[in-house]
Amino acid sequence: MSTHKLAESEYDKAGDFYVNWLDKNVPDRDTQIRPSIEIMLAMLGDVQGTNVCDLGCGEGYLSRILASRGALVTGVDTSRILLRHAREHSNQLGITYFLDDAQSMNQVSDASMDAVICNMALMDIPDLTATFSSVRRVLVDGGKLVFSILHPCFFTPFNAENPPEDLDEEGNFKALRVTRYGLEGKWFSDGDGMCGTLGSRHRTLSTYLNTLSTSGFQLEEVSEPLAPVLEATAKRRESIVPTLLIAKSTALPT
Repeated sequence: MSTHKLAESEYDKAGDFYVNWLDKNVPDRDTQIRPSIEIMLAMLGDVQGTNVCDLGCGEGYLSRILASRGALVTGVDTSRILLRHAREHSNQLGITYFLDDAQSMNQVSDASMDAVICNMALMDIPDLTATFSSVRRVLVDGGKLVFSILHPCFFTPFNAENPPEDLDEEGNFKALRVTRYGLEGKWFSDGDGMCGTLGSRHRTLSTYLNTLSTSGFQLEEVSEPLAPVLEATAKRRESIVPTLLIAKSTALPT
C-alpha cells in the first residue's frame, strides 16, 4: 500500500477502500495477478529459510505465499487497516508485520534481510531515493531486491478527456496514448477507481533505473509480461502492450 502523505485516518479509509477494490475488481487473485507474482518469485529463487521483507505488503497476499514457501517473512506497511487484514489472514504462518514507512523502515535492522520484494507500491511512495536507500540498508551484501510497478512508459497520467486507449467499434484495442510522460509527480484521474481515489506517482523509466543504481544496486533482470491472448474476447491492451515492469537487482557491497 502507498506511503504518500495521508493523515492517519485517511490511511485507514484508504485501507478499507483498497481491500474493497481488490475484492470487487480482483476477486480471483490466483488467476488475475498470480502470473506476475510467479515472475517475481522466480526472480527471487529458493526462499526456504531466508529472511524476506515484503515492502508495502498491504493485506498480506504476497507475504502468505512467501511464508508458504518457507521464507521467514517480515511485512511492512503504513496502513493499520491493511495490516489488520494481513494479520487476520496469516494465522499460523509466523509472519511478522510492522507498521512502518518504506522510506525509512525504522523497525527493520541493518543487513537483516536476504531479499526485499515490493509489489506494486513504489508508484505511491513520495521519496524513491529514500526508499531504495532504506532497502539497501536492511539487505545483506548480495541481497536481492525484486519489485513490480506500473510500466512507466505505458501507464502515464490520464483522465476522461484524455483516455489512454483507442478502441475500435467492436471494443478491440487499437492504440495507446502516452501523455505527459516527462512530467513526474502525483496525479489523479477523474474516475472512482484506484487512480481516481488514491492517485499515483508517475516517474520516468530513467528515474527508476538511475535511482536504483545510485542507491547501491546492480540491475540483473527485467520482465515486461503480456497477458495471454484469449481468442473468444476482444483484443485487450494487456495482451499487446505491457502494463507492468518487473525488475530484479542485487545489493552491491558497501
